[in-house]
Amino acid sequence: MSLSTLPHLCKSRQQIAQGKALTRASRYIADLGYIPRSLAERSMAMLCLHYLTFECFEEQGCGDELSRFAREGYFAFQDYAVAHWADHLLSWLQPPGDPFQSQRMDEQEASAAFLIFADRYHSDLAAPSLDQSPLPECGIFSPPDCFPHMELIWRHAKSFKALCDDRLDSVSLPSLGRSLQRNRKVLEDLSKSAAKRSVEMSSLKELYGENWFKCRKLSCFYFHEGFDSRAARQSHFDRHDRPFSCEEEDCPAARIGFASLREMEKHKRNMHPGIDKLSSTFARLKKNKDDPAALQKYPCPRCPLKFITRLERRRHMIVHNPQLYPRPIGQGRPNGG
Repeated sequence: MSLSTLPHLCKSRQQIAQGKALTRASRYIADLGYIPRSLAERSMAMLCLHYLTFECFEEQGCGDELSRFAREGYFAFQDYAVAHWADHLLSWLQPPGDPFQSQRMDEQEASAAFLIFADRYHSDLAAPSLDQSPLPECGIFSPPDCFPHMELIWRHAKSFKALCDDRLDSVSLPSLGRSLQRNRKVLEDLSKSAAKRSVEMSSLKELYGENWFKCRKLSCFYFHEGFDSRAARQSHFDRHDRPFSCEEEDCPAARIGFASLREMEKHKRNMHPGIDKLSSTFARLKKNKDDPAALQKYPCPRCPLKFITRLERRRHMIVHNPQLYPRPIGQGRPNGG
């Protein structure tokens, strides 16, 4: 496959997978009944490995050349390939589940794919892998020059897919992640310059759709689907980042944050009632934290007890009048309620 054939391939894939951005192409192809699933995984793995080593992912790419790549459709496959190359590779190299999976593939094609990919991303793949799983016994990697590169790439993919934290939402190969963000920025800027040229804009929309502002998190639906404006994407980012924090001292929700100012204000009304709306604009005088009495600064109006936070005092007030105050989370209805 070459750069000249890529636009046609991307256009075809966009047509058959429209509305199925999060569906693996191999599964879609296999469901059509044309070829076994293992052969589809193998084909997609080879396609992704080859594609991600093309010139459009070189970190030294210049602006004019990248704009040309964008106009000619070379970025149409990048979101899918970045998100799923490891999925296809691992599915292909898993223990054989059908007779086709154990068949040897074109040795020259396999060697070239692994060798070029390992050379292109050698600095990222060189990071130590925590995975110590035994290598797959597929019986398809007899050439000795191919196997070391395959093992390096396979262990990287397996270690990445085993993660259970936020790192799973980032591109596992840092240089590839930087190239992806740069290419996306080229497309975003191109959408502005082409807005007044209807013919060019129509051609770009045919290749990339209308939502060019994509989420940066791999597991997010909008990593593929995107948004039609920068503002809409920023609003979406706020839901991921939760940038609004409760300023009330000792509030448990302060660490979690809120996706919007409206959600934070609702939290304050429900959990911190009676606080002057203007109080947040003035600095609060902090008492000595070493003094235990200073920590218990919220007295109960019905008994001598004092509490560290308003939330604790609010929960305590249920004891005095359960009909007026809400029940603690997880507690059932009062008797007779």
